[in-house]
Amino acid sequence: IISVLWKELKNVYNKSINGSIKKDFKPSENLIIFREKLERNSELFELKYLLAILNSTYAKYFLKSVKRSKIGVYPDDIKKIPVPVVEKNIQEPFCTLVDYIIFINKFNKPLIENFGNNTISDEFDRALDYMVLELYFKSEMQIISLNFIEEIASIVKPINQLGNDNEKKDKIVQCYNTMTNSSNSIRNNISLANIKLENIIKEIRKN
Repeated sequence: IISVLWKELKNVYNKSINGSIKKDFKPSENLIIFREKLERNSELFELKYLLAILNSTYAKYFLKSVKRSKIGVYPDDIKKIPVPVVEKNIQEPFCTLVDYIIFINKFNKPLIENFGNNTISDEFDRALDYMVLELYFKSEMQIISLNFIEEIASIVKPINQLGNDNEKKDKIVQCYNTMTNSSNSIRNNISLANIKLENIIKEIRKN
């Protein structure tokens, strides 16, 4: 499935796009005016923020409850996922971790000698999972004083502006080492969330 933000389709007009708007939204107002609203609304989101949500355990749980087929997931199912609207600065750590995972998946050498790259990307993927959970269960997280988004945002550093792959690799490894250090609170907070929000997390992780 290929996803494109409405803002990326600005000034692109064809029957397929118009038909999709009529089918999905059934607008009562002028089609052009409604489409402009969709384009403005999409300005609120970074594509990699949406990618982080779509690949999360929570999204898989949600899709299981709404999908029409037992065989697979259709675009109409994905459109039902409620996406929390947050400020762009809140979306940044999500996007950065997605950049990390994309880089790791493309990198054809070990980031750390004698250490699997999958272990590193899995750690970032797990961090994203708890960040996404915070989006959907913010009040529950606040009650037990957990703030994964803020904590992880203080650790991850963007890599897109770095000059070469070695600089990107070093930044990613530095972040991984910080997140997995025994003195870092992220792992302890994940354990705490698993205990305090056991019923929620168990339900979401059910196959």
